[in-house]
Amino acid sequence: MSARLEEQARSEGRALLARFAGRTPILALASADMGLLPQPWEPGPSRDRLAALLRWARSEPLTVAHMRHRAGPGRAAFCADALRPRIDELVCEYAEPSFYACEAFGRFLAAVAAPVLLVVGMGPVGCLAHTIREGARRGHIVIGIAGSWLAVPPRAGRNRDEAAPADATGGGAGNSALKGTWNVEL
Repeated sequence: MSARLEEQARSEGRALLARFAGRTPILALASADMGLLPQPWEPGPSRDRLAALLRWARSEPLTVAHMRHRAGPGRAAFCADALRPRIDELVCEYAEPSFYACEAFGRFLAAVAAPVLLVVGMGPVGCLAHTIREGARRGHIVIGIAGSWLAVPPRAGRNRDEAAPADATGGGAGNSALKGTWNVEL
């Protein structure tokens, strides 16, 4: 890993923490992509950048929460592996449908007192959009991994959640539905 990438990760990490005004956030991994992408996440610039950011996070006093799919591996599994043994709390484990996982994670976001730094992988657009909007309303911060609904319009027919129109979910419509968040596209 290049020194430039590591320094970029440290700089981004410090900027993220500064947004929390001195409050220590929970680092939460929320991805519903593992049921959709059973293959490992292929190496590339996005993965390298996220890996560097996670290595930085491992050195910080962050509580790590994880929403895990029983299938896998996928992007969230990659995040979890990069942070071991720092996974302090398993928020929920689920199989199908992914809506229930997002609902459970939404309850977690609503209940925690600490701010949340949320890593969102590619997943079902409709239910994740609601979860992120609720989190944003409470001042949480979102990191969108490349290929996530933050950047890619939903593809109708992929699964029932992704069939929703882009303007109804925020997916494919930029970040217009997520005002108040600070999104980092990885």
